[in-house]
Amino acid sequence: LSQREVYWGIPMIRSVGDVDDIALFIPYIFVDNPWSMTCGNTVIGYPKQLAWFQIGGPLENPYPIKIDTSVFVKYSPNTPQTWQLLTQIQNPGLLAPLDVPKSATQAWPFGDLDRIFGPGGDFPLDGKILDLFKAEPGTYGAVQLKQFRNAVNITEASYQALVSCKVYVAPGGSFGPLPNASIEIPAYDSLNIASELGLISADGSTFQPIIPFWMSCDFNCQDFQEIPLP
Repeated sequence: LSQREVYWGIPMIRSVGDVDDIALFIPYIFVDNPWSMTCGNTVIGYPKQLAWFQIGGPLENPYPIKIDTSVFVKYSPNTPQTWQLLTQIQNPGLLAPLDVPKSATQAWPFGDLDRIFGPGGDFPLDGKILDLFKAEPGTYGAVQLKQFRNAVNITEASYQALVSCKVYVAPGGSFGPLPNASIEIPAYDSLNIASELGLISADGSTFQPIIPFWMSCDFNCQDFQEIPLP
């Protein structure tokens, strides 16, 4: 399926038997393809929601990017669900970053690992954990919680399972640096991404990426496993 999407992911260490690897859990993902939303939710367990994307420029400088989705601004019997700003990405007028990934597999999905997580990086990691990130360039494990809500009591799940797979980037993808950006993530009663993920900024809603880049590639998922939960 072809789509535009935006997601927030959390890398984690996964243990399968005696083997540890890095898996990505995605608690928020928004797409502009209804078929992708249905397939992602029911097959892989990605919590996809519909969104509307407005992209301002060419691939190498697409700002401003404005993405809307449907939310409850306030939880109230008098508040309807409406389309509101999910996130807005703008160019604050700064120069493009100097340190950019050198290959597609180095760029995605976690960026330049040494630049970010190495000893002199922004978020240095223990060497053993950094080695897990580097073990399989261009691929990562994905772990999601699939849930189907109970139609009678929506606070309960009629079916739930842990779903895992391997995600692979097809070789030959092209990429390049993007200008620095400011990323606005508003808060609503039904969707407060920054607070729930513990993202910190001066005003609580505006953030700056470490290494912004554009990338063109294909990726696919293999080795599905689904473990039903009580």
